[in-house]
Amino acid sequence: MAVDPGFVDEVLQKFSRIDVLVDNAGIIREVHRRRDGRRLGPVNLRRPFLMAKYVAPEKRRLGSGTIINIGSVEGFMVNLGKQPTQPPRPG
Repeated sequence: MAVDPGFVDEVLQKFSRIDVLVDNAGIIREVHRRRDGRRLGPVNLRRPFLMAKYVAPEKRRLGSGTIINIGSVEGFMVNLGKQPTQPPRPG
């Protein structure tokens, strides 16, 4: 699941600034398959990192701003049946 660095430029063209980045990306599955595990890291960990990286120059330019990463309590405790979904999130 790629993150397009050009997305930040599109937002800046439309709104002229980015004050807040709210990241709420994640994958939840009722039934977990082996291939689902390979998607968790890119979506739950890499995507928030890359979005923050691409927005950082704008935050520096403004001299302020907020990045909010929304996670899950399941990243810090085991919930049987769901444990594969969240552990990659806290990094």
